[in-house]
Amino acid sequence: MWLQCDIMRRSVLFFAVGLTLLSCVPSAALAHVPQLPGGGGSLHAAIVVSEPTKSWAIYEHLHEADETVYFRLEMRSGDWLWLGLLTPETGAFAPSLAIMGPGIAENGTLPARVERPPGAGAMALEGRRGGADYEPFTPGAYYFTVEHDSIVNTTGTYYVAVYSTSGTGAFSLAVGLRESFTLKEWTLMPVALLRIYRWEGHSWAFILGPPVATIAVGLAVAVLLARRRGAAFDLFQWMAVLAGLLSIGTAANVTAQMLDAAATLGGATGGMGITLMFILLPAAFGLAMGRTGLQAKGPPTGADRVMMVVLGALSIGLFAGYLVGPAVALAAALLPERIAMTRVGGAPAG
Repeated sequence: MWLQCDIMRRSVLFFAVGLTLLSCVPSAALAHVPQLPGGGGSLHAAIVVSEPTKSWAIYEHLHEADETVYFRLEMRSGDWLWLGLLTPETGAFAPSLAIMGPGIAENGTLPARVERPPGAGAMALEGRRGGADYEPFTPGAYYFTVEHDSIVNTTGTYYVAVYSTSGTGAFSLAVGLRESFTLKEWTLMPVALLRIYRWEGHSWAFILGPPVATIAVGLAVAVLLARRRGAAFDLFQWMAVLAGLLSIGTAANVTAQMLDAAATLGGATGGMGITLMFILLPAAFGLAMGRTGLQAKGPPTGADRVMMVVLGALSIGLFAGYLVGPAVALAAALLPERIAMTRVGGAPAG
């Protein structure tokens, strides 16, 4: 009874602390909803930016020297148009952008290859590289080349064209400043983050190596513990351990990305304190899930199940476990007793 009460108290504590810290995350780090749409190679096939006052980060590439990527925005008079252009490339690549649409005052010279809508004004903003800045959520080191901030004075269709006169590479167009996430956008964030790491130019070995190694080592340790006990773990125990290792694997992944960014920047920055939240909390949640499984003796108690639900839910909020970890944690909490007690490879215990 004392152990169950202790687990329940820890569940409540994790929930309270986790929610408090998660409430700080959106304003601190989640300014942009990521999109990796592909396409946009012509004005006719421009990438549509829905709700252009909402904060988006659209990840794309310029693969050819004469390539242009187009975006279409439906704006109303009085809307706030904010655009930011950045790249993870460490060379001389400095993409530029053009804004075209009704009411746009002519400014600069568009390259001949950039298509202009009939009757639209055009503003060309040349890309210029500064020093690398740290983005704490992805995390990564990025070079901002263009920023634009204005109020739209005419309702209509606007186009943004991204092009380069300084080579090719990956770029991200940030649009809008109104922070807003749908449940789907939030839930699928772990998948988007993996694709962003790939967009940055990292190999799948670098992206998946740390979490895969973490999970493999953790499972090997769990097998050794089971052998020392002289009995195989039951299904609930294995699921709790796996959910925990997936969460810890997320922490390993983010750590590798942060260290890579620190190497580019030449050292640590203050923004890495935010990134540490995405390392320490998933690691703590993962350890707590693993401990819940390893300490379980006999059928999982109500306190065990509550702990797995709480930690699984908080993991979703932190994008920990690549969606699989929280799903396994929640599934473990809902297992019927007879199935939960099934020895892996054997018949139900008892």
